[in-house]
Amino acid sequence: MQLYPIPPPILDTLDSVEESIIKIFSFEFAKYELATALDFLKQYDGNPATFEAYRREVERLLQWAWLIAKKTCS
Repeated sequence: MQLYPIPPPILDTLDSVEESIIKIFSFEFAKYELATALDFLKQYDGNPATFEAYRREVERLLQWAWLIAKKTCS
């Protein structure tokens, strides 16, 4: 049973981040946390499997914190 609607992806690929940023910046703290997440993910851009696994988990954490808990990750 789904309690919350599924949010749209934030970080599909590093190339798609620009379009995604506009959707989520009603939260001021999101700018810093997204930049930190992107810096982390850029380290794995050359390894598609690792990038995808880490991207998925980072996105889940960010969306849970921002949309469900209404808190920052930090």
